[in-house]
Amino acid sequence: MTTSPGCSRCDGEYESGLHVVRDCPKSRDLWVSFGFVDPEFFSRETWCWIREATRGSSGMLFLAIIWWAWRWRNGEVLNDETWGLEQVRAKINMLYMDMRSCWSGNIQEEYTVKDCGARQRGLD
Repeated sequence: MTTSPGCSRCDGEYESGLHVVRDCPKSRDLWVSFGFVDPEFFSRETWCWIREATRGSSGMLFLAIIWWAWRWRNGEVLNDETWGLEQVRAKINMLYMDMRSCWSGNIQEEYTVKDCGARQRGLD
């Protein structure tokens, strides 16, 4: 992160990785713009949040949003890039379409997430 512990984008709380990709108001607006509006989505612990969000049909979209939320922050903080929400949304949509074309089959994996105590099969 930066040398200051606070978020330079929102002048808010401690800039953790979770704050950057989910809790910063800029990132929150991004999630909401894609329909992630459930209050539970924004309150889960990190590993449970990732596990729950990568289940089902929105898993690839979730991963694309995380990547671009992180990239958006780094562009602003480290490179003085200024992108608006719609520009980032367009980049997410392009990445999401690329991901879907690469992994269009049913991906079958099984793993256990100890923090949430749940077993998951398939990452479609």
